[in-house]
Amino acid sequence: MLIFLFLDPFLFYTRRNINIGEGRPSMNKYAVAFACDDNYAMPFAVTLESLLLNRKEDTFYDVYCMVPAGFSEENLHRIEQIKQKYSNFALTFLDMKDAFQSLSMRVKHISFVTYFRLKIPELIIDHDQCLYLDVDMIVKDDLSALIATDLGDNLVGAVVNPAFATRTKVKETPIQKGTYFNAGMILFNSKKIREENLCSKLYEMISEDFKCMDQDLLNVATNGRVTFFDLKFNFLIKLITFDQAPRGRALYGEGYDKARDNPVIIHYANREKPWSYQNVPYEQDWHDVFKQSVYADMPLDQKPYKVNKFALVKNFLNNQKRRLLGKIGTKVPVVDVPMA
Repeated sequence: MLIFLFLDPFLFYTRRNINIGEGRPSMNKYAVAFACDDNYAMPFAVTLESLLLNRKEDTFYDVYCMVPAGFSEENLHRIEQIKQKYSNFALTFLDMKDAFQSLSMRVKHISFVTYFRLKIPELIIDHDQCLYLDVDMIVKDDLSALIATDLGDNLVGAVVNPAFATRTKVKETPIQKGTYFNAGMILFNSKKIREENLCSKLYEMISEDFKCMDQDLLNVATNGRVTFFDLKFNFLIKLITFDQAPRGRALYGEGYDKARDNPVIIHYANREKPWSYQNVPYEQDWHDVFKQSVYADMPLDQKPYKVNKFALVKNFLNNQKRRLLGKIGTKVPVVDVPMA
């Protein structure tokens, strides 16, 4: 059944509900949100299936996927097949119509869909907190403890991005060195954000032309009110190369090596994705899920992944210098998330 709701001048959207059981009364329900267009429908399905494959028996995921106008029925039907494979989860598609389509993109391989995450606290009102995940990820463990983390008065929970650790300001806003986070995994304190009407502030800031778009915007809007999680909850594949090790160890100490060896969430944030390139770091983790996904019969056209070794050496030397000079930042104080 389709339900039409008018929310504000920014958005007129449609809900398409696929409720896969309501779960047992004793089950804990956790909200998880995604955003994708037709180009990323297959990766979304793979990420979603990795989430469902690795959940605990008493975890019920209330899943939402925000899609733009014209999202194909073919992909909807394909993704709906997931209900035949897993129980005790709910999936709701949110048709975002033409929201944010007029915006210009500063990063070529990212579309306007990236801005959909800004709407999460207003759209998903049945949960006080909601976890947003990019669709170029693989989840390796149950995320219930992460989603249940008490954020207090902080607006979001996120993982510091070591590759951006030297940033001390975004546009004109000063930020503490070593605190700039990657927006691919964000735990929204939706209740607090709604209370403070932060979404309206975010919409006003969109026109300020941030270089890293919504990621910069979120870092500015939540500056000083972020709960930081361990690197393992958003391990970017670019961090596995030796040139990034000085940054990772400066911010996370031994936690960098532990996250690299046993990531909970692998983030294929490079332009080179495992479905379009060969020999991408952690590619086997992605393909293991893809091969049993509802898109398993989809042929992949993969190009060779070439590594610029000279650039890696140059970056390593520069990062070692930055670390010795104290330009990367100090160790990130991360909240403890008890994993089973």
